[in-house]
Amino acid sequence: MPGACRAGESEVELAELFAWLAAQYPPEEDPKPEGPHGVGMRGAVGAWRDSVVRNLAGHGTVRACEVLGRLCQELPAHSLLELLLFAAQDLARRKTWSPPRPSELLAITQNTGLRLAQKWGSVAGGVHRVFAKAPREARWQNALPKFLWNEVGKGQWSPKDEAALSDYAKGHLDDLARRGVLANREVEL
Repeated sequence: MPGACRAGESEVELAELFAWLAAQYPPEEDPKPEGPHGVGMRGAVGAWRDSVVRNLAGHGTVRACEVLGRLCQELPAHSLLELLLFAAQDLARRKTWSPPRPSELLAITQNTGLRLAQKWGSVAGGVHRVFAKAPREARWQNALPKFLWNEVGKGQWSPKDEAALSDYAKGHLDDLARRGVLANREVEL
């Protein structure tokens, strides 16, 4: 009978073990008995294979989500993986969530321009809103062509290089930090 996973195995080790087991004992070849039946060696190995990946999802860490995402891409036929990735992501969010402090909630209610950013996705969303709004603001209207395009001839343009785009982005991020648009996160430029 296959053994259980040892405590302390890393997410990468579990993912590698699962991938090897899935290659040696593909899920599509698992026995599909009908009615009452005994569990043979092949059925037990298939159940153990799936318990390995369930154990991985149960870690509920960012790393577990990363390796599960990789497994989903490498083994798209294994339908259990997407469900376990979703469960691992949910668990990781629950494990890492920390409630906002009362002072942060008060600051948000007093300034409609503030957004609470507890995770990277919130910060990215705030940055996206600033960049989406920036071209419509008068103070950026004249800067937009200057930072994004080179005039190479009358009516002919070419895009700026990466350094110029970085300068443009930094200006907006400086503005974001100065206005304190995102509470509960340090903006590093």
